[in-house]
Amino acid sequence: MQNSCTVRRKQFKKIIRLVVINPQRGLELIDKLYGKLIYCTAYSVCHNKYSAESVRNKVLIKIWQKADELTNIDNPEGWIYVTAKNFAKDEISEGRFVKLDENICCGKDYINEFLDDDSFSFLISDLKDEEQEIMIFKFAQSYIFREISEILNKPEAAIMSTFYRALDKIKQKLTKN
Repeated sequence: MQNSCTVRRKQFKKIIRLVVINPQRGLELIDKLYGKLIYCTAYSVCHNKYSAESVRNKVLIKIWQKADELTNIDNPEGWIYVTAKNFAKDEISEGRFVKLDENICCGKDYINEFLDDDSFSFLISDLKDEEQEIMIFKFAQSYIFREISEILNKPEAAIMSTFYRALDKIKQKLTKN
């Protein structure tokens, strides 16, 4: 039996082949599968929804431009995450937006409630990069720990430990507000 990461890699390769043949349909599928990952990653860096959307578009364009090369990628989620993060850092360095200070007041500690809200980025903003990375994969993509460990090439126990440490930090942040 194949694990879910292997299945997703095969699915990614099929979709990339479709991008070459039918770019519009292929990119729609890529956006459906990875759009939330790209957006959440970009927003966690930029803290600006317009810049995050711009990054999402740039990543999709890059996928389209490099489709022939991407069929050989062993870790598509990792490549997409790093590409989105790099484009987001470029957005910051090019000064395309003004970084906003954000405040939330919420008594709930259910992080899934915030995923569609700009507050998710605020919740993970104080976390270390590695913690943010895991939270994005866990909440934006709904990956299990084993999948995240395969994507990040780290032991599952380390992923779990980092996740729960980050979750505690978020809970503390929520109780302060």
